[in-house]
Amino acid sequence: FSQRCMQQFNHAYLTSLKWMLAHGYVVILFWLGAIGASFYVYQHLPKRVLPEQDTGRVEAFIRGDDGFSFQIMQPKIAAFSESLLSDPAVKDVVGTSGGAGGTTNSFFMVSLKPKAEREGQSSHAIVERMKQNAPWQAGAIFSARVEQELELDDPFSSGSGQDYMLLLQSDAVAQLRQWVPKVAQAMQKLPELEEVETMGDEGAQHVTLDVDREAARRLGVDIESISSVLNNSFSQRQISTIYDQTQQFHVVMEVDKHFTEHPESLANVQVPNKDGQAVLLRNFATWSYGITNDRVYRRNQYAAMGIGYVVKQGYSYEQADAAIRSVLTEVMLPNNVFMTTDKDVEAESLQAGLSTPLLILAVILLIYIVLGVTYESVVHPLTILSTIPAVALGALLTLWIFNFEFTLIALLGMFLLIGIVVKNTILLIDFTLYERRVGKSAYQAVLSAAALRFRPILMTNTAALLGAIPLACSWGEGAELRQPLGVVIVGGLALGQLLTLYTTPVLYLLFEKWAESCSRFKRKFVLQSLGK
Repeated sequence: FSQRCMQQFNHAYLTSLKWMLAHGYVVILFWLGAIGASFYVYQHLPKRVLPEQDTGRVEAFIRGDDGFSFQIMQPKIAAFSESLLSDPAVKDVVGTSGGAGGTTNSFFMVSLKPKAEREGQSSHAIVERMKQNAPWQAGAIFSARVEQELELDDPFSSGSGQDYMLLLQSDAVAQLRQWVPKVAQAMQKLPELEEVETMGDEGAQHVTLDVDREAARRLGVDIESISSVLNNSFSQRQISTIYDQTQQFHVVMEVDKHFTEHPESLANVQVPNKDGQAVLLRNFATWSYGITNDRVYRRNQYAAMGIGYVVKQGYSYEQADAAIRSVLTEVMLPNNVFMTTDKDVEAESLQAGLSTPLLILAVILLIYIVLGVTYESVVHPLTILSTIPAVALGALLTLWIFNFEFTLIALLGMFLLIGIVVKNTILLIDFTLYERRVGKSAYQAVLSAAALRFRPILMTNTAALLGAIPLACSWGEGAELRQPLGVVIVGGLALGQLLTLYTTPVLYLLFEKWAESCSRFKRKFVLQSLGK
């Protein structure tokens, strides 16, 4: 039965192929239309670097005002933690505070319940609900986003709940800190953006101690004693280590915690003098309070500050990027303050621009050079590569029909697809060239090759297509990362390869006629030159 069905398929294909070869102009017009349609569909496809996944995990961030100590942030963190745990879709919450993000910032990793237990609600919907239900806490900002399995990570943007980040850099730190708030304020007015927040300008509360050395000398207090008392009281000095059979414990010396919450405690600090008497610190020292920038971020040796933002629902990244660049033009940054992009935004910008077509063209050119060397011909590589527009159209149309974005994963699928289709075309061209060497005409050779290679090509495509269907139809948490790969391969093979079964023989004949015409013209030119 299968053999009979394959024979009927083969007969139908040959019958239709003969008609196509007789009406080659129809195929040529369609092939040219496929090239134009591929560019048109690509231009209108939404683009981003990586697919946005629903992983069932949420990253939540809390940023406190500059100068907040850990003791001040602790009750605020507890309030946000209770709010997260009260959400019916949340399974558990793990939080950290401080670290690279500074003492005023905190980070939560939130695990959600399985979709079946949260009534099928997406992680993105739950994140929006978390933002709406977050309690108001003076001096603290709450943000959250869905964790992604594959991210273009950047240490500068760690501890940020924003999806994208604009970086401003300068060789003058003071000038950079002056202009970043102005740009952020202008970006907050854009309707395309929300949750605009500056990064890298965190400040910490500091106390400047001014010792009157003459007064200290009169009281018999030396600088070494002052330094030792302050070090023992406030620097969490490790003075010993206790060991047991399985672990070790660091012994830390400090004053009671409630003395470290307020700088006014310095007034009660006592320093021993040379006679062993306790002298109050306030008798020979004064202190002042303030906010200072306790860190400087750098990128490529330049000071850097970021402005994180989220693209508002209903707007694309391209629209937001255009609006931001317009704002930067209006703000008129000085010459030594320049814009660079975070890795995610840089990749988005490249995807949205010309990099993807150029990358594909570079791959095609590389394949052409390799095939040209292999076949020692200029024409045959063109015949093989002529299959790419049809499969590209099939892949891009499938992405558009099923409402997928063009991402790096889809681009990877395009490269895999090109490899499969080029391999099938090579099978056809190789056998055609063999038939030409035994004396057949171009028409007879390509028809014979199409008849004999139809089944292997069909089987190869069917195997690849069936292998990609599980990727295209995958489900579960994080499936959004795998689906574009399968969709591109299935669409490209189902539609594109079917079309190339007709375009390849027709274009082969066309290029052969073109090559023969060029050869005749060359011989005629040589003969005329010799005659003269």
